[in-house]
Amino acid sequence: MQIARRLVLNILVVTTFLPSTLAQEVSILDPALNAAIREALQKPSGLLMVEDMLRLTNLNACCRNVSSVQGLEAARNLKFLDLRIWNPLPRWCESFPPY
Repeated sequence: MQIARRLVLNILVVTTFLPSTLAQEVSILDPALNAAIREALQKPSGLLMVEDMLRLTNLNACCRNVSSVQGLEAARNLKFLDLRIWNPLPRWCESFPPY
């Protein structure tokens, strides 16, 4: 009986707090980073939510002069990030995937 109570309590905790966490707004203060994220997510307008940021796996913000990455910590599934100030590759190379 004790195990069943703990299981029910754990399920209640997860179902109560998980949706509210995903529904939280993420604030990206740097305009260049905000634009790069919105481009990667194909979300030109509206609020950026934690759920949106969790979908972000690749972010190319090269040559955008990003000065702050505040808010990027919400992108917990990010695998590739390019914040270079200058891209030494020719323009035609940018169409190839990073790996």
